[in-house]
Amino acid sequence: MSKRLDSILQKTAYLKILLPTLLIISLFVISLFLLLIPQFEADIMERKRETIRELTKATVSMINSWEEQEASGKMSRAEAQAGAIEQVKKLRYGIEDKDYFWVTDYQPIMIVHPYRPDLDGKNLANIEDPHHKKLFVKIVEVVKRDGEGFVDYLWQWKDDTAKIVPKLSYVKGFEPWGWIIGTGIYLDDVKEEIILLETKILNISIFVTLLGTILLLYIAYQNYKSQKGKKEAEDELKASREKFKMLVETSGEGLIMILENQKSYFNKTIFSMIDSLDNAIEVNINKLFPGLTYFNSNDSIAAFMNEIKNNSKQIETKLQKVNGKLIDVFVNISPISFENNNGLILSVKDISKNKEIEEELGYSREKYFAVTNQLTIGVFRLTADNDLRIIEFNPALVKLLTDGKENLLYNKSISEFLVDSKEQNKLYDEIKKTELVKNRITQFKKSNGTKITCAVSAVLVKGKNDEVLSIEGIIEDVTEQKETDRQKEELYSDLYNSVIFLNQTIEPYSYEVPSIIYSATVSESFRLMSLHNTDALIIKNNEGEFLGLLTENDLNKIALESNAGLETPSHQIMSVPIETANFDDSIYSCLVKLRNNNSKHLVVKKGNQFTKHLISLEKLIGASQSNFLFFVKKTENAVNINQLKKYKNELEYFIDLLIDNEANIKTVTKFISMISDLVTEKVIKLAIEEIGVAPVNFAFITFGSEGREEQTLLSDQDNLIIYDDTDYQEPEKLQKYFLELGIKISNDLNSLGYAHCKGGNSVQNSKWCQPLKVWKRYFTNWITDANPKDILDSKIFFDLRHVFGNINLTNELTNHIFHLTKSSNNFFIYLAEEIENQEISINVNKLKTPFDIKLLLLPLVDLSRVLSLKYNLRVSNTLGRLKELNKIGKLNSSTYSNLKIFYNHLMQLRLLHQLNNKKNKTTVDNILVPIELSELNIVLIKKYLEQIEELKSRTKALFSEDIRS
Repeated sequence: MSKRLDSILQKTAYLKILLPTLLIISLFVISLFLLLIPQFEADIMERKRETIRELTKATVSMINSWEEQEASGKMSRAEAQAGAIEQVKKLRYGIEDKDYFWVTDYQPIMIVHPYRPDLDGKNLANIEDPHHKKLFVKIVEVVKRDGEGFVDYLWQWKDDTAKIVPKLSYVKGFEPWGWIIGTGIYLDDVKEEIILLETKILNISIFVTLLGTILLLYIAYQNYKSQKGKKEAEDELKASREKFKMLVETSGEGLIMILENQKSYFNKTIFSMIDSLDNAIEVNINKLFPGLTYFNSNDSIAAFMNEIKNNSKQIETKLQKVNGKLIDVFVNISPISFENNNGLILSVKDISKNKEIEEELGYSREKYFAVTNQLTIGVFRLTADNDLRIIEFNPALVKLLTDGKENLLYNKSISEFLVDSKEQNKLYDEIKKTELVKNRITQFKKSNGTKITCAVSAVLVKGKNDEVLSIEGIIEDVTEQKETDRQKEELYSDLYNSVIFLNQTIEPYSYEVPSIIYSATVSESFRLMSLHNTDALIIKNNEGEFLGLLTENDLNKIALESNAGLETPSHQIMSVPIETANFDDSIYSCLVKLRNNNSKHLVVKKGNQFTKHLISLEKLIGASQSNFLFFVKKTENAVNINQLKKYKNELEYFIDLLIDNEANIKTVTKFISMISDLVTEKVIKLAIEEIGVAPVNFAFITFGSEGREEQTLLSDQDNLIIYDDTDYQEPEKLQKYFLELGIKISNDLNSLGYAHCKGGNSVQNSKWCQPLKVWKRYFTNWITDANPKDILDSKIFFDLRHVFGNINLTNELTNHIFHLTKSSNNFFIYLAEEIENQEISINVNKLKTPFDIKLLLLPLVDLSRVLSLKYNLRVSNTLGRLKELNKIGKLNSSTYSNLKIFYNHLMQLRLLHQLNNKKNKTTVDNILVPIELSELNIVLIKKYLEQIEELKSRTKALFSEDIRS
């Protein structure tokens, strides 16, 4: 009964404390929502109304200053109004700097609206908001009635025409010109402020309530918790003693505890180490460690405890067994507090076996140097600091670096023998990071200045406590091997290119010749050859059957024979029989046939049918000697677009062969870019010949995949023109010339197979034909002021590459770009965020559905771009950027190697797919079907996606660091 009464009294006491507090909190919350918040709402709204009223009046005053200039005769009304309109159009205010002013007259007709230029000059009488309110008519009514006032209606959200929201505007008339000037606030802004205020107050109220409740519960249960805590502490102390005792007894190391009350405790391992069978015998701590003076007396123990305080101390000493024998031990001494007593814990480890091993190692070390002195490979030991000084070496290293002069090597920094002194830091950083460097190819210079190529392998040597002792390794001279490898590579390349060429079909090298009836005279044949500028004619009979060939050699024989005249029938001197080849025969087989038959021409057949095409020995030999240069010359000499198209198609035939033979991707894309540049340069020259010489210096620049030299068989135009208008007095005339030139160039390139850019990013767009100062302004806006969408649209412009014209203009723009990017963190943050948000769908990630391989490569392209801009690397090619990032240590060698493999493989897949499209006469695209890929390709693509996600995370972290810094 007594316990129950105590419980009731206790609960009553709790209620007496809780109820008044809860009542006060409730009154506080009610007063907030019924009194304070409505008052705040009214105050906010009034401040907003007052703001737009004063801003409108200020704008009217500004317009009045223009009217005063009109009144004073300084300008006409039209000039004054134009100046006022231009000034109103530029006025902005608000947090986002997007709030604006507009002007109408009393009809009402819109004079100026910054975000709705489509309304300028239009009658607004019939314009209604979604509630059918004729807002501009209402505005005129208010101004006519009161001269100024407020009007509410629905209108678009600032510059977003798709979003309609409530708006309250203040309008005021300007009588001298019959204008009405207005601006407004969006009521949603006010509601958001109020909602934010209510949310904060509600959170505060909840917090206060919870805090009050917690404090009350804390006070009410304080006594109960105190008693309970005391009991739990006693139980825990008891348990901790048992746990400590168990831990000490089961430890594999010897443990000794010395407390300040002079008590000492030893675990079983200590007794085992001193060979004592009786764990109960008394052990003298001073005799246990005869080499230590810390435990000689109570005073020395106390002094030692005070000395180490919160630190620990490691000592290598001797432990004395009960039989007097000493063994080597390692003792770790740490301070401890146990049962309100300070003390020490000694962890004792037997290292006598280690000592024996060290002695053996000392003997082995002597054997090691005896062996290394016989090696022909240089062996070294370096200090493990930034200097990397040479402290030990074998004779082979002396001979390798100093030609036998040992004094030039000892204690010298390895950097003194490196061609590139920066290589020392790279070597040191790599060893510190990986603890192992294997076959790193490095350029060394001998003491006499001779340069050699060496393979360096090194390892970081550590002591028993993981402390770094030295760096040891070998240096092997591979100069001759590298030179041999280079020569092999060049020879292989030459042979490979020759094989590719000789395995081509003869179709690109065939040419059409006219035919003539067999009865035609030599004179007629001469005239026909001259007319068609050809070296041969096909002779046919009356039924159109092929009889033979009449060549320049045949006609030359006639000129030398006195008994034959110009009236001799052609069939009497023609070459027979007719030697033939098919369009799909290889160049090699035709060269063999021409040699074996001692012929200079072959007639080309299509199946079993003769055509009017020939193959000449002269053409094949000329092409085989210098394939590309031959076409370069022909392209440069082209006199019109049709000729250029023919030569360009012949060059593209080489591209197909390179892809089909799975040539190196860099070679293929470089070759495609070389053709593109060659054709583009000729197109520009032909356009200038037609339109006229440019009045000022200009540069023609490519960007995007063309700028990165990563074009495939499906690439459109991405190009721009920069010109210098510094000293030119007629900018409109200049703009007109370059736009005309740009349109001409773009249309001609389109006719040659380089399609117009769907996004309008080419020189036929006036926006991309601008003077240097405008281009600088473009990039300044993109880098310093643009939002994420602008940067997304403009990022490919940062891959620019000079193609034609004055390169100084290109260099000046490039310098401007890199100057801006040095201090524009937001620009990089937006680029990094855009890359992070490039999510590949789950189906594509799992390779379940067809996917666009170009989009798969896009994150790697973007990552290499943003990092190269970040580190001021003036390289536009993706692989080139990755290589430079690896060189400067921003991309480790493993990641670079993986990305290089992935990129080359994916590009190979892409090009082979496009070539198959071309062969099958289907639309060339980038869409791959997973079920058509090999298992190896599937695995590589998945690994690539994993690598990209990792790289994206690292890039995000990099720019997050920039934000924090």
